[in-house]
Amino acid sequence: VELQLLLVSEVRSRTCVSDMSNNDDYSSYDPNSSSPETDDPTIVLHSDSLEVQMSILEGDNGHTHRDDKSNGTEKGDPDDAQSEECKNLLNQYEKEISEKWEAEPLTKSSQEKFDHPGEGSFYLTKEVEEEVLGPETYTLCGIGILRNGWLQKLARPEVYLLAFSITGITQGMNFSYAGGTMTTIQRRFGLSSKTSGFITIGNDLFEIFLSVYIAYFAGNGHRPRWIAAGILLAIISCFIFISPHWLFGAGDFVELEKKSATDLIIGINQTDTRKADIWQDGCKSTISEDQCVEEVNSGSFSNEQYAVIILQFLAMVLLGLVTSLYYSVGYSYLDDAVPKNKIPLYFSVAGTLRIFGPVSGLALSSWSLRKWIDPTASTSISPKSPNWVGAWWLGYWIIAASMVVPMCMMMMMPRQLPSTRKRQTDKLRAAAKQGHKVYEEYAKQLRPTHAPTFKDMLPGLKRLSKNRIFVCIIMNQFFFWGSIVGVFIFSTKYVENQFRVSAADANQYTAVISLLASVTGFLGTGSFLSWFQPKTKAVLISTLIISIGLIVSYLSQFLVNCNWGEIYGLENILDNDNLKTSPQTSLQKCMSDCNCGDQFMPVCVSHNYTYYSACHAGCTSSTTFNKITEYSNCSCVEHIIEDTNKISHPVVQEGLCDEGCNGFYIYLVISFFNQFFIAANRAIANIIFFRSVNERDKDLALGLLNVILSFSFTVCPTIIGTLIDQSCELWKESCGRRGHCIIYNNNTFRFFLYGLPIVGVTLGFFMELLLLRWSDDIDFFGEKEKELLGIMSLKDKKDIDEKEK
Repeated sequence: VELQLLLVSEVRSRTCVSDMSNNDDYSSYDPNSSSPETDDPTIVLHSDSLEVQMSILEGDNGHTHRDDKSNGTEKGDPDDAQSEECKNLLNQYEKEISEKWEAEPLTKSSQEKFDHPGEGSFYLTKEVEEEVLGPETYTLCGIGILRNGWLQKLARPEVYLLAFSITGITQGMNFSYAGGTMTTIQRRFGLSSKTSGFITIGNDLFEIFLSVYIAYFAGNGHRPRWIAAGILLAIISCFIFISPHWLFGAGDFVELEKKSATDLIIGINQTDTRKADIWQDGCKSTISEDQCVEEVNSGSFSNEQYAVIILQFLAMVLLGLVTSLYYSVGYSYLDDAVPKNKIPLYFSVAGTLRIFGPVSGLALSSWSLRKWIDPTASTSISPKSPNWVGAWWLGYWIIAASMVVPMCMMMMMPRQLPSTRKRQTDKLRAAAKQGHKVYEEYAKQLRPTHAPTFKDMLPGLKRLSKNRIFVCIIMNQFFFWGSIVGVFIFSTKYVENQFRVSAADANQYTAVISLLASVTGFLGTGSFLSWFQPKTKAVLISTLIISIGLIVSYLSQFLVNCNWGEIYGLENILDNDNLKTSPQTSLQKCMSDCNCGDQFMPVCVSHNYTYYSACHAGCTSSTTFNKITEYSNCSCVEHIIEDTNKISHPVVQEGLCDEGCNGFYIYLVISFFNQFFIAANRAIANIIFFRSVNERDKDLALGLLNVILSFSFTVCPTIIGTLIDQSCELWKESCGRRGHCIIYNNNTFRFFLYGLPIVGVTLGFFMELLLLRWSDDIDFFGEKEKELLGIMSLKDKKDIDEKEK
C-alpha cells in the first residue's frame, strides 16, 4: 500500500501540478528511471489497472490529449478543468488502492519493483512468490474432487486447532489406557514391572531411531495428511493391543473362579481327606505337568508370555508414530498460522483439550477394569480382591472408533492455511522493501517447497547444534520429562499397594485430579501470557518458581503413607527363620497346622488385621452375599486379637484391611498441585522452544526433541521398573518361573518412585537458570520481529545498516 501511494504522489507531482506545456516531454517519461527532482529512486508498481490510468494522463507538446478526443480539439497546454480531472482520477485510484489491496494480491501479470541503494532494482512477481511459498493450491481444503467452496471456509486456524486437539485427545487416551491397564496385564499374564517397563518403551524406541527423519520429511510435506496416516496406524495398534485376549482368553483365572469359596478352605482336622483333596484341587494350576516342563525348558518366559510381550511392544511402536507426528509437525503447523502474541493461548487450549485424552483413558480403564475379564461369565470375586482381573481389552474398541473422526478431519486440511500464507507474503514484501539481500536471507528461513533430501538435513542439524537456547531447553525437558514419566506409569501400582485402593478406583481418582489441575495449569498460564505479555525475563523466573513448587510437591508425596501393619502368614510363605516371639509363636504354629498353600487371597479380621488367606486364619466355612465373602470358625484369629468380645464374634471378610488411613486423600490434594506445576511448565517450555529456532528448522528441531525425550522415556521407566522390582517381598511363581509381584515393601517402593523425579527436576532447574542468563536471546512474543517488520534480528539489521553506510 505504501509503495502504490508513493506512486500516486509521484504521478500527481508530474502531471497535475506542473504545466504540461513546459520543456518536460511527458511522453518520454520513463517510470523506471529515477525522479529528476530527487536522488531517491522512484518505486513503482506495474499492473493492468495502472497502465489504464497512465494512458489517460499520457500527453506531449503538439499531441492530442486523450481526455480531449471527445471534444475533437487539440490543446498543447492543459487547462484548469483538465488539471482538476487529472486530480480526480488520481484520487479515485488512490481510494481503490486502499479498498482493494487486501482482496487483490499479486497476479500473474503483475509485479512489484523494489529499488535499494547499492543493490539496484528487484522485482517481486507472482512466480517468485510461489517459488518461495509454493502454489496457491496449497491453501485449498479437501482431497481429490472433494474441494467444494464451503470446504474452503474451514481452512482456518480454529478448525485445525479443533482437529489437532481431538487427535491429541485420542492419542493421549490410547497411551494412558495402556498405562492404566498395565498392572492388570501383568497380573493376567504373570509379567514383572521390569518387563512391563520394556513394553512401554516401544512407544519411544520408534521415535529414537526415526523421529528426526519423520519430522524432517513430514514437516516439508503435507503435514496434516502425515498426521492422518499416523492416526490410521494408531487404530491398527488398538487391534494389536487386543489380540492377546483373542489368542489366549481369560486364562487360569476363570478356571480358578469355578471353584467355590469353600473349596479353597481347609479344615483344621487333617483327617478330613475330602476337604484336603478339595484344597489341593482348587489350588492346582491348570497347566499340565508336561506343558510346565516344556515351558521351563523354553527359557525365562513361557510361549504365551513371549507372544504377549511381542504384540504389546509392536502396538506401542505403532502408537509411537502418531505421537511423533503429533508433537513435531502438528505443533509447528499451528505455530505457523497464528501470530506470536496469540500462540500462548492457542497452545494452552490445545494442551488443555489434550488433557482430556489421558483423563478419558484413565476413566475408560476404570470402567473396563470394573468388569470381569470375561464379561459373559459371573464371578463371586470382589474388584477389591488382589486376584481380581478386569476386562483390560474392552476399552481399545472404543478408542479405535474415536480415532476415525480426527483422521478424516486431518485428511481434509490444506497443506498450508491461508492465514499462514498471508503472514508469510506480508513478511516477504517487507523483506523486499529492505533490499534484495534481506529478502534472500528471510526466504532462506522459510520452510522449503522443494522435495527435502538427506543432504539438506545436515546443515539444519549443524545450525541447531550451535543454538545454545535450543540445546539448553531440550536438556531441560530431558531431565523434566524423564523424571516424571516413571511416576505416570507406576502411580496406579503405587496407589494400589500404598493406600490399598483398587486399580479401577485409583484410575478414576487420578483422572479427575489430572483433569482439574491440568486445565487450570494450561489455560491459566496461557491466558496470562497472551493477555499480559510479561517480559521474557519475568517468564523465565516463573519457570524457576514452578520447578521449586514441583520439587516440594514430590517431597510431600514421598512423605505421605499408610502404615498397614504386617500381613499375618506372610512369614510362613517366605519361610522366614527370624520368627517373632510370643504370642506370635503360637500363631505360627496354628498356621502351620493348617498346611495352607501359597495362593494369596487375603482376609481382613475385625477391620484391623490382615491374614494371608482364610486358610491362614484357620477358617473352615464361608458365606457370600452381594459379592462379599465372610468367613467363620476361624481358629487362628484369637492369637492376635486382645479384645475378648472380638474373639467370640470376629468379622472376617475377603480382601485387605483398608480402614483407618486418610493418607490417600492427602495424596490426591498434593497430586493436584503436582499436575498443575507440570502443566504450567509445559505451557511455557513449548513457547520457548519454538522461539529458539527459525521456521525452516522447526520440524527438524521438534524431531530432535522427540529423540531426546524418547531416549529419556526409554531409559527411565526401565530403571524405575527394575528398582521397584527390588522392593518386592513376594512373587507369584508358575512352574518355578517368577511372574508378577504380589506384595511390595511400601517404604522402599515410594523411595524409588519419587527419588528419581526429585533429582531430575532439580537438574532441570539448573538448565532454567542458564535460560534466565540468556534471556536477551529469546524473542518470546515477537517484539523484535515487530520492530523490523518480522524479518531479522536487531543484530543483523545493525550489521546491514553499517555496511550500507
